[in-house]
Amino acid sequence: MLKFMKRLSVLWLLCVVSSLAFAQHQACDLAYLDALANLPVRARVIAERFWAPTHELTKHLENKKTIDEVIDSMVAQDARQHVFRIESLFRIYEEVPGQTFIMKRWRARAKYLEDHLGAYVDSRAQLKEVRGLKDVPQEIVNNLEQKQVAALEKLKAILKDDEWVIQDAKGAFISPQLMRIKAMAKRFDWPKQKKDRRYILDNLISEIEKIESAKLDMAILEKGLHKKRRMLRWILIEIASLRGRVEVEDVSAKSTKELLALIKANPVDKKYLTFDVSDGVKKPIQLPMLYFEALGSVVTGFGKIKDEGMFVETLTNAFLDSGLAKSHAEAEAKAHLLALANDRPVEFIAKAKQFDQQFMDSELLEKMRKFLKDQI
Repeated sequence: MLKFMKRLSVLWLLCVVSSLAFAQHQACDLAYLDALANLPVRARVIAERFWAPTHELTKHLENKKTIDEVIDSMVAQDARQHVFRIESLFRIYEEVPGQTFIMKRWRARAKYLEDHLGAYVDSRAQLKEVRGLKDVPQEIVNNLEQKQVAALEKLKAILKDDEWVIQDAKGAFISPQLMRIKAMAKRFDWPKQKKDRRYILDNLISEIEKIESAKLDMAILEKGLHKKRRMLRWILIEIASLRGRVEVEDVSAKSTKELLALIKANPVDKKYLTFDVSDGVKKPIQLPMLYFEALGSVVTGFGKIKDEGMFVETLTNAFLDSGLAKSHAEAEAKAHLLALANDRPVEFIAKAKQFDQQFMDSELLEKMRKFLKDQI
């Protein structure tokens, strides 16, 4: 077994440090899967969590001739969700004894990519939305076009400089960074399943408690409403990333009118309620589908309100940056007038506070926390 693992380590070293065509990249991927099949189950089930999103991201490199084609594919097929999952795994395991430094370093890299991929996606959506407005000043459109170009160039630089996407000598796109992540996941001495289960349980309970104790002002868009939404969304992403360590099923859970009202008002796309499960996971953590779906509905609800606030903020910044307004107050006033002229809402605060109260009244976090604590 030791000799076999040494041979695989040599193979992976060659895959990682050499410049490979995409066909060779795929060969390395197959070698990686073969390596996982021969790992102890405790290590395999965790390494597979890293393999899944990195494999999905690798697909965007296939048959692409330019970096723009790669990025277009990533945007069109929502590759950001896979970057989120990679980041979430480093986020989960960054406090594993002896691994804190390297996990935080990897997490920072993934977050940097996710932030700028998200910024580019948002810039495209904002420009498209503003172009659809009536009586919008051309200076506003020009300003948002410039911001989209800047966001794209920054994203290209990050993909290249951090080696998420580069071209080899033959012009084929490869990702040394993704290969390194998979190699790292295979090498680590991961905890046994019993310890991993307890570690994940404690992590989820701690995250819920942090949200419960957070004093966030819903009148503040970025550091209030959006921050709370992000904290809630991480729980969903982490559960999906764990590939069956948390089993979301229709287990016994008392339904309430408050939870059902959340789900009815903000239905979640069913594709976000299903995810792959690794074979070999022992004694998975249980979570009722009712709670998971309700949490997804809360994230969706906060997201809709956040988008309304961001729309006005985007217009405000564009008025200011384009020189059509001399102060923030003037820019905000003009943004409100343009939004209202297009039958768009301009105030998010009342909605945010009302929805937050509805969420708190449902006691969803308390129910989830208690359900998880009962499994310790």
